[in-house]
Amino acid sequence: MRTYAGGVGMRHYFPASILKEYSLSDLNILDRQIREELGEHYEQHLQITDKPDFENTDNVQNRFDKIYVSNAGHGLLHYAATFGKIRVLEHLLDTYKCNIDRGSSFRLESPLVCAVHSAQHDCAMFLLQRGAHPSIPSGGEDGPLHWLCGFDDDQEEDMKNVAKHLIARGADIEDLSGIDGSKGIIADWYVNLVLQSSYIFLLRQRETPCFIFPILFRNTLTSYSTL
Repeated sequence: MRTYAGGVGMRHYFPASILKEYSLSDLNILDRQIREELGEHYEQHLQITDKPDFENTDNVQNRFDKIYVSNAGHGLLHYAATFGKIRVLEHLLDTYKCNIDRGSSFRLESPLVCAVHSAQHDCAMFLLQRGAHPSIPSGGEDGPLHWLCGFDDDQEEDMKNVAKHLIARGADIEDLSGIDGSKGIIADWYVNLVLQSSYIFLLRQRETPCFIFPILFRNTLTSYSTL
């Protein structure tokens, strides 16, 4: 259910939100659907093509990246990342000229944000290996670190592994979140989601705490100084 919602608290891939259902199980069908969508411009979007006289690269990328799957403006990379389809992600990146960091129309979420949002550890790691930007996408509201709350308690090791790799690749633990108009450092933002393991883990990654952070979790009051 969470996967179809596109992550915690979302419903991007429920039937009412899907603009067109693209195949994530058969790459031949997926390619055919993409060809139908792009029509005469299909070959211009291939990584390897014999077609001469390319149009401007930005226009080529924009046309592919504007293949929307959901009414929130998620594309094929977002779709595959949300459902944990590494094979599809690899095929899309190797076959087509597409932007690995393209933001959705709604809150400009990147495919990496979608992978973390939906607790897809392997997809998140794959996207990082392929060079995905580890922080908030340009103009976006949230970065991957903000959505570690997508991982359940029994996925704590996966959550920590993704977080460590994000930080190692430059994700800023002090990044501000603009979700719903409220801003706060990543660790503070987790208090609102009442997810103690992610909150404490991120606090521990901070080099120098500014002050003692209160943590209210299930009626238990602790402090950063006791961690």
